[in-house]
Amino acid sequence: MDELARLAFVPSGRCSLEDGLVPAGGLDLRAALGVDAPLLVDRFEATRADWNHHLGAPPAPRGLADPFATTPRATRDGDRWAWPAFCDLEEARAFAAARGMRLLTAGEWMYLAAGTGMQRFPWGKSRRQSVANTLELGLRRPVAVGTFESGRSASGCYDLVGNVMEWVEGSLPPSSGVEWVDPSAPSAMGGSYLLRMDELWTATPQGASGRSGFACVPLSPASRSVDLGVRCAAEAEPYLRANLPRLVRDAATGERLVAIGEGWGRASLPLLEGLVESSDDGTARWALEHLLEGARR
Repeated sequence: MDELARLAFVPSGRCSLEDGLVPAGGLDLRAALGVDAPLLVDRFEATRADWNHHLGAPPAPRGLADPFATTPRATRDGDRWAWPAFCDLEEARAFAAARGMRLLTAGEWMYLAAGTGMQRFPWGKSRRQSVANTLELGLRRPVAVGTFESGRSASGCYDLVGNVMEWVEGSLPPSSGVEWVDPSAPSAMGGSYLLRMDELWTATPQGASGRSGFACVPLSPASRSVDLGVRCAAEAEPYLRANLPRLVRDAATGERLVAIGEGWGRASLPLLEGLVESSDDGTARWALEHLLEGARR
């Protein structure tokens, strides 16, 4: 139940491309920027406590000299267990697999952050102060995930800009001017507490040479730093089919399911209604009916 409560519902859809968005390297932006089937996505970046729960220990410093790489039970800076976990690409994939999930693709991440309207920031069209843990804030360290309520995206996800970068599968042309030739290369999205706030994407004016750019940093799979973490996702239908039958049927669980469904909203109705009709497991159907009750509110 705790796992389900931390997930946002993201309906299928595509980003609406402006005329100024210019493809690069043969990449079809219209195809890349979107979600093909409804997803359940972590509302928060994975924490060190999450890492400990699923893998048996918090992330190991493993050669990192950064003093923030250690995870004592308590520090004068607050509880580091609520800070984002840090990892290389294979560690990120292993963590996602341990949860029956996967990494987002670069295009899915952009859809999650920018929405169908291709906003410049997760919270809207304009730059704002003190809504994300970026270099301008001056903290120069991670903070507990979900700290910045005003920086939340329309999809219900936190820290899509700042705190730590997030591993994704594949890449989009970066706005930083870094050489980019391979859309299949892994990358990180969203910036961190060590980087200045950047727009999610920039466009190339009509008739101008060049290409559109995105808040994407191609990285070596072995890259590892305290400001590089992960957010996981799963296709909603198979995830719910696999996990709902495991729930305990009681009043408290039912109330939580209604609250989760309400958070997912009416966009989740088509999927939930279809699953109720097709479910042959009593517990799963009971859970789906409670989710559906919440989504209809």
